[in-house]
Amino acid sequence: MYIKWIVCYVKNDKKQEFSIAQEKWHKTDIAKGFIAQTGGWDSKNKNIACIISFWKSKIHLENFMKNIHDNIFDENKQVDTYNSITVQYFSSLFNTKTNIQLFKKTIQNSQLLKISNYNFKNSKEKHYERVQDDNWFLEMKKTKNMLKGLLLKSSSKTSNYLVTTFWNNSENHNIYIPNKLEKLKLKADEVSDIEKITRKQVLLVDSWKIISKT
Repeated sequence: MYIKWIVCYVKNDKKQEFSIAQEKWHKTDIAKGFIAQTGGWDSKNKNIACIISFWKSKIHLENFMKNIHDNIFDENKQVDTYNSITVQYFSSLFNTKTNIQLFKKTIQNSQLLKISNYNFKNSKEKHYERVQDDNWFLEMKKTKNMLKGLLLKSSSKTSNYLVTTFWNNSENHNIYIPNKLEKLKLKADEVSDIEKITRKQVLLVDSWKIISKT
């Protein structure tokens, strides 16, 4: 899968307008190769909106950007509702057997998205990938209330990754944190590898979700 990760810093008095505009991206579902999109508000900063979309390939997303994106963007006037926007692109690792239909159900049922954005020291990225595959994802699969976890690698910077986990609610995520997170960090030797890390907990908005029907 190919992933687009968007963070918008919304104007104080434009949150409702932003949300209404975001709902109008539903026309994305006609794009060939589109899988799903979801998003919501950062739990710690209610003026930060986060959106993530999933595509079958980079070519499919590029075709959407070329042929469909600008028409929707011009029509919904969303650009007037935020001060700034950042866009990043990632490819997924360790999920070549992902069942697309089951993944769509995950997007539909999720209420919380946890995003950890990691930048690693030189030559440490391969160690991180190995640790994720050997430890984190094996443990996360045992966590009943986590619906899906994905490791995403930046398409432009080899040392940049996103770890995304989808949860059925915030409470179950909060139970997971003290029980498993610190133990996994120690096993991964995370501190010695990381140059920078930022985390977000995104409270997903149902009306922003777009699920491909095909």
